[in-house]
Amino acid sequence: MSVTRTVPRRGAAAAVALAALALAACGGDDSPSSEGTTASTASPTTAAGSDTTAAAPSDLPEGDVVFRAVNLLDEPVDLYVRTTGLVQAELVQAGLAPGEVSDTIAPPPDGALAVLEAGASDPECVATCPHIIATLSAGADYGPTHTVLLQQADGQRSAVDLWEDPTPLGEGNSNAMPAADPTTALVVVSAGAVTNDDFGMRVSYDGVTGCQDSNLQGILVGGTSTPAYAVGADTEILFHDNTDQDCADTPVGGPFAVGGAAGSRSHLILWGEPGALEGMVLPFLGTAGDDGGSATGEPPTGTATRDDVVAFITAELAREFGFTEEQSACVAEYFVDGVGLDTLIVNGEIVDLDTLSDDVVDAATDALLAAIDPCGIDPSVLGA
Repeated sequence: MSVTRTVPRRGAAAAVALAALALAACGGDDSPSSEGTTASTASPTTAAGSDTTAAAPSDLPEGDVVFRAVNLLDEPVDLYVRTTGLVQAELVQAGLAPGEVSDTIAPPPDGALAVLEAGASDPECVATCPHIIATLSAGADYGPTHTVLLQQADGQRSAVDLWEDPTPLGEGNSNAMPAADPTTALVVVSAGAVTNDDFGMRVSYDGVTGCQDSNLQGILVGGTSTPAYAVGADTEILFHDNTDQDCADTPVGGPFAVGGAAGSRSHLILWGEPGALEGMVLPFLGTAGDDGGSATGEPPTGTATRDDVVAFITAELAREFGFTEEQSACVAEYFVDGVGLDTLIVNGEIVDLDTLSDDVVDAATDALLAAIDPCGIDPSVLGA
């Protein structure tokens, strides 16, 4: 499967992504496809005229439950929000291609996210609907933030709903993700899209002898399992056949760079097959270590200072682009200096960064160019 990895553009990341687009328009190769077993941290969605997968505005009211979808199928899909009762449906993201990650989507209160075959009609269908791949309830019973993996297993298309901040009702379920640990970074491995792997895989870290234990004792990577592993800032993860009980033989996949700041959580989403594994690293929604923000990446409340702005943008960059904490903090300093505090703080509050003007995007572009070398940023991530 040829993939392009994308994540939602919101807040600080939106302004940075727009600046990256400006860089790409000036020349440069922005083609984040995967080869071999190298993990790629998700990179920002780019606008592409009528072919864009950016979410369309919806007239239906937004609820408090947020979804994003990761398309691991071999076909594009359309994403709709729906109401319950007398069903109404609105298209919010068309043509989400294989390997892409959707924007964040908030269905109506107690509504649903519906995943349809691309171009299919009758999104309000409620009975005998083979064109509807999945319908996911937006009730709050299992938490406010969901990452949905669209994948094929045993010849059937399915949607695996990962509850990133589960309520007590969902705890203990394999869909429920572990809480953040302030002492370490966590990576949750999902391998339901991996084929020819009936008995699971073991995990080791590059440069560390032996297999690693997860939070689920005795559970291997594969199928519907979602084991979480404690990792450091520079950890690279390897996968081994289930029979390799000491993780001493040649790995069947990896290395995948999964390091993060203490308190952060990330998904490592795998596909392919042992010996030819591919994957993407996707930060949890609203997690980037101790950022002081909310689960949906909102800026801190109260009278804002320069330190508040830098901390907020640092967290946004780490969450959206997968930069290390050090890289994110470095770029945030350039961003704040380039855009200016008088633009970023209005009446004591951090502004809604989605509303920044073209002039500000130009300033952000200049700041990004200046930050690439000193902050150790791969220029291709930003389209430069």
